Amino acid sequence: MASAKLARILGKDASSINASSPLSEGRPAVDAVFLSQLVSPAVPDKLGFLFGVYTKSLQGGGEYGDYLKKQSVSYAALFIMNPRQFSGASAPSTAQTFLDLMKADGSSPLTFPSGFFPALIAELRSMSLTGYASGTCLQSLLVGHRESVVPLLIKEVIKLNLVDPFHGHFAVLQELGSSKGAMEAVLKSMFWETPLPMERLQGAGVATEKATLLGVFLRLSSIPETSRDPTTRDVIMMRHPVGEACFADMHRKSRQEVDIAIDSVRVQLHAVQDCLTIFVRGMLKDPTHQDKMFSWVASALRFSEARKKEGFGRYFSSPTSSVGFLFNLFTV
Repeated sequence: MASAKLARILGKDASSINASSPLSEGRPAVDAVFLSQLVSPAVPDKLGFLFGVYTKSLQGGGEYGDYLKKQSVSYAALFIMNPRQFSGASAPSTAQTFLDLMKADGSSPLTFPSGFFPALIAELRSMSLTGYASGTCLQSLLVGHRESVVPLLIKEVIKLNLVDPFHGHFAVLQELGSSKGAMEAVLKSMFWETPLPMERLQGAGVATEKATLLGVFLRLSSIPETSRDPTTRDVIMMRHPVGEACFADMHRKSRQEVDIAIDSVRVQLHAVQDCLTIFVRGMLKDPTHQDKMFSWVASALRFSEARKKEGFGRYFSSPTSSVGFLFNLFTV
């Protein structure tokens, strides 16, 4: 029975292994089959193979199954940090692959099996690789440089608005927020809170909104933004996709069609605010994250104090955070 379960996990190549024997005796044979399949050119989708082994191991397999679960996670971490070791010149972008997996919205043909993501984060947090300082693999993957997971996420979200599909990106935010190890790396980086001295506060509100992880999600609103003409410094009202979706070609739309479009935007806005509320509450409930969350909110408000002096006339042309950003922040 044990051997049959092992063969179900690794295929017929493992049928000759006596899984009734202790793992210490059968491990070399299991490793040989597992690794030969992983590096085989006949298995081009390395992560798909590892996810498959992990999923089958969840369904039983005794200590051999438990061992293969751990091996699947360990080799997935190695693949994510150094895909060329497995795929050669055709290796995918590590951070983009990881980001698409976290979205679980069809961006990747694969999704993390149940329990795989937290185990992977723990493995990346503890592993040591040549070229990386001890314990920095997870930090490098998430926030180590401009092409890491979090800055790539920020780049994608900054292009979105309420009429775009954004639920996959919020899924990433929630995954990060639910992982203590992942959030520790994010909170220590410049992608959480931009450190600026008091004398450089002008424009810091914009940086908080457009260059920090939480800021780019808070800016998803139905309120138009503005920009300035670089020559005349005149305020330019930007055409907002939400307004266009609701009110473009009004003379051709019935009242019912307009109402339906407005209701759709309202639902999207509530979804954004609900997701942000869940994330912020989770941060505040964690004693190790509370201070960072309060510090971020305090900075966002401090950077927007200039609004009190500007009056309504400059309300829409302020160098501070946008109206939509602040509206979502106060709602959350």
